[in-house]
Amino acid sequence: MFANQSFLTSAQIKAQMEALQAQLAQAEEIEKSSKKIIEEIKKSKIDPKALTALLVAEKLIILPAGSQSTDKELIFTTAVTTKEGRQSTFKVWKDREVWKLTADALKYWQSVKQLGQEKFIEKSNEVGKAWFATEAGKNWLAKAFA
Repeated sequence: MFANQSFLTSAQIKAQMEALQAQLAQAEEIEKSSKKIIEEIKKSKIDPKALTALLVAEKLIILPAGSQSTDKELIFTTAVTTKEGRQSTFKVWKDREVWKLTADALKYWQSVKQLGQEKFIEKSNEVGKAWFATEAGKNWLAKAFA
């Protein structure tokens, strides 16, 4: 019944347990170290774009295809201050569904929306102004400022 089965001795089990405990301790140390790094990054208030570019350059993250803003036709930009106190830019591009934004992006849009549709058009770039003259642009404005 047990002829072809091998069993671990108590010494082998003890060695495996010690190895697992060492791995766990190492993982906990890595997590602790990672949390310190994240806190330092937060304290430095580094621009998120610069941080992302650095992480990409170091091959620590890979951005999904199409995530670059170069794929989008910007129609409006405005300076904002994040809740962390960093300077950033809120961007609106063609067909951006601003009515579906959440969290901080929604707050930024709401402050832009308070300007009113005419002021928004006035402060938009030439691409935006031309787009607002089209049917698609007019429909987007209607939804965005509803």
